[in-house]
This record gives sequence, C-alpha cells and structure tokens, in this order.
Amino acid sequence: MNSSCADRGLGPPSPAALRAFSGSSGQRAHEVGGTASARGAAGNGKPGNGAGEPDQGAGDSGETPSRPWLTSLIASYIEDGAALLDSMRAAAARGDLRTLAQCAHRLKSSSALVGAAEVARLCEELEDGVGGVEDAVVRVLRIENVFTQARTRLGLLNERERR
Repeated sequence: MNSSCADRGLGPPSPAALRAFSGSSGQRAHEVGGTASARGAAGNGKPGNGAGEPDQGAGDSGETPSRPWLTSLIASYIEDGAALLDSMRAAAARGDLRTLAQCAHRLKSSSALVGAAEVARLCEELEDGVGGVEDAVVRVLRIENVFTQARTRLGLLNERERR
C-alpha cells in the first residue's frame, strides 16, 4: 500500500490556525501568545503598541509570558514530524523518491518554522536529489537522528513554556 504525507492526514494548516499564529485576526499579539512589543501590534513590525508606547504586556518582571500557541506549535511539529519521518522511511524503502521528496519538503518547511535549521538543511539536500534507494535510506536516517535531537531540545523548551 502506498503511504504518502496526504494519506496520513498531514494537510496544509487551516486558515484559522494561520490567523491565530500570525495574529492577523484583529487580536493583539499578546492575546494569541506573544507580546505586542515583540511583534509590533500596529502591524508594521516595529516594537510597541502602534501608539508610540511600549506594550503594557511586556513588563520587566523577568517572567516569560504564557504562549500557548508556542507549545501547540511545538507539539504539532513533533507529532507531524514523526509521521512525516515514518512516511519518508517507507517511501525510501520502496524506492518512491517522489513521495520522499514531497515529505522532505514538508518537514523542511515546518523545521524552518520552529528553528530546527539542521533538519531543514538536510531535508533540502534530500529534496534536491538522491542517488538511489540506498542513498535515500541513509539520508532519511541522518534526518531522523537530527530530528530526534531537535525534538529533545524543543520538548525542553515546551516544558519551560508550560511552567
């Protein structure tokens, strides 16, 4: 049976999820898990609330503001990344280089989003081409090892965010 990323239900993010993540739903950035100072509440990318004043939510308490969107993003990355790696492993084993490249592209994009730059780089190399099934299997194993390291670091970040 042919298993691809789409077969595993790994479709594109919903428009509502993207709006919540980007803060474009009209909510202030701190209402969706960041601070307006960090993202520019005026929508111009400049720190502050758009009125030339610092955001009231960006106090000097030394505490990290609660960012439920970040913990959700990391959890989704870890879950979806593991499923993509399963698909990549299966595609490499059966020599389905097209599906392998599609899954690598998706993992590359999500890895770049969460800052897993080495995973993204290795996926890009895989996406650019492989020298056959054996090469594909070796590359997927490398990506899997680096993904495991990134997953550990992101899991620690997630634990810190939950406190």
